[in-house]
Amino acid sequence: MNRTFLIFFCFIATTHAQFSSPVRVVNTTDAPVPVTAQGTTTVGGTVTVGNTAAQPVPVSPQGTTAVSGTVAISGIPTVTIKNPGTTPVPVVNLSEPGRQALKVKFTMTCNASNSTICSGVQSLSQAGISIPSTKRLVIEFVSLATGGPLPNNAFQAHLFISVGSFFQSLMLTPVTSGTVTYFNFNQPTKMYIDPPEAAQTNFLFTADLNQSLTTSGQFDIGVVGYFIECSGGMCQ
Repeated sequence: MNRTFLIFFCFIATTHAQFSSPVRVVNTTDAPVPVTAQGTTTVGGTVTVGNTAAQPVPVSPQGTTAVSGTVAISGIPTVTIKNPGTTPVPVVNLSEPGRQALKVKFTMTCNASNSTICSGVQSLSQAGISIPSTKRLVIEFVSLATGGPLPNNAFQAHLFISVGSFFQSLMLTPVTSGTVTYFNFNQPTKMYIDPPEAAQTNFLFTADLNQSLTTSGQFDIGVVGYFIECSGGMCQ
């Protein structure tokens, strides 16, 4: 005998509702929730940068920055100084006569040697004058006074300052006192002497006499001048 069974399936559709509610995270500071910053983020506290000296962090100076050591400048930049008249830039005149003054006094002897010419010569180094390698000597005043008189027959005397083949002749004025003659001389002059010319520079005194002279006379020479700076080709 055949039997028929009927089986019924019943489907029940259910709908799950979605709710939006705040979620509270209770992680402690020892185990914070990892997050990724979005946009501009403000960082508080202390930030430690671990760059080494070989890879420093590039920074731009702010305000007034102190610079030490040597600063290299490439090219020939144009520098504009805009100090107003109330606060001018201080400058130094390296060639100012009073800055590197020279004043020397030395004694020369006029040797007679039984002749009618009494003469004496002294080099720049013998006069106690040396010229530094970076300077130029300017002689601007020479004076002469006899330390010992010449006989009254001396009638003409000159002081020559020679620099190589160039020279200046300074004529002296005789002053007679009794039976002797003194020569006194004070005169502004201008003579430029560079270091290579120092070895060729001499002071030469000569006096012409009416008759042969058997005694020698001495006289003092004073030289006043100054040095000017010639380093870096300034005097060329």
